[in-house]
Amino acid sequence: SPILMTNKENPVAQTEIYKNNRWKGIAIKAGGAVDIKLKPWLKFRSSLGIDLGRSVSNSFLPKYYLNGNQFNNDATVGASNSLTNYYVWENTLNFEKQIEHHKFSLMLGTSAEQWTGESSAASKQGLVSNDPSQWIINAGSINPQASGTKWHNALNSYFGRAFYAYKNRYMITANLRYDGSSNFGAGNNWGTFPSVSAGWNFSEEPFMESASWLSSGKLRASWGMIGNQNISSGAYLTTYSGNMGYYLFGQRNPQLIGGSNYIGNPLIQWEQTEQTDIGLELSFLQKKLHFTIDYYRKVHGPGITLIGAHTMARPGTDSAPGWWTEQEDMQTLIRLTQMGRLDLAALVDVRYAPQQAPEVYNRLAFDKTFPLTQ
Repeated sequence: SPILMTNKENPVAQTEIYKNNRWKGIAIKAGGAVDIKLKPWLKFRSSLGIDLGRSVSNSFLPKYYLNGNQFNNDATVGASNSLTNYYVWENTLNFEKQIEHHKFSLMLGTSAEQWTGESSAASKQGLVSNDPSQWIINAGSINPQASGTKWHNALNSYFGRAFYAYKNRYMITANLRYDGSSNFGAGNNWGTFPSVSAGWNFSEEPFMESASWLSSGKLRASWGMIGNQNISSGAYLTTYSGNMGYYLFGQRNPQLIGGSNYIGNPLIQWEQTEQTDIGLELSFLQKKLHFTIDYYRKVHGPGITLIGAHTMARPGTDSAPGWWTEQEDMQTLIRLTQMGRLDLAALVDVRYAPQQAPEVYNRLAFDKTFPLTQ
């Protein structure tokens, strides 16, 4: 049946109404680094990166009448501007030395990141006409509106890595990070995150020389902790506003005062994730056939949980009460490779999350590459 009436907005009219809105912006991204070779085995590197943004917008909503559903009785003129600054400065000192079959390396470094920004906006209504000469805020006479905000975030890190290898047969690496974030309150700014990994190329052992059927074999294991600080800045603070959350006090002459519009939690801290990986890598047929199996365990520790607009210290999750949640993953990869001609792979992935609803996740995947050369 024909449509006699609709309250859908006319897209052509909407384009005409908002055609006078303008936005202008500029972004500057730059970076540089300096490398200094102090000794053949000692190098220093310093790098700096910046990301700057500036923008200005002007808007004009005219007074118009299209129909009973699409009209505007008062023209509105507005303007806004914003600026953002991001800086990162990193410094590393690298030591690398080999003595006969022993290879050593050591890295020490610092990193400093900072985000700052501010924005403001203003508008007025009550313009005399829709003429372009009226598209300035001082031309308005009623309903003045203004808003503005500033923000600041910083992350400071100290880190180090040590590596040792013997005959490319035994390898061990240790890492340590010490990170401080302004997203957390006093006493919770800093977190320590260690990790360690080891590898054994057992195919390089003398007792494997007769195993011509094996091209290479490696057993590896790793354990580490990482941190998450990705929450809104100031989430640990309780804020108040005079524009919302009012309370009435008194019986005869009630007083209207501002109230809390956000309840912060000073106990918010770095979210910690502990990860363990044990893997076996094998290759056959002159490294044309590869077989990999991995056991992966991921444990989420105490840290941060966002619930709606509020943030709270997390002793667990909604589905898994307690201090830790856990996930296990077993993955097997088989790949057949002929350089430049053939690449076939099959992947089996089994996942289990013991502290959540019992679940086994199975994934079987296969991919292939068609011949690149004849």
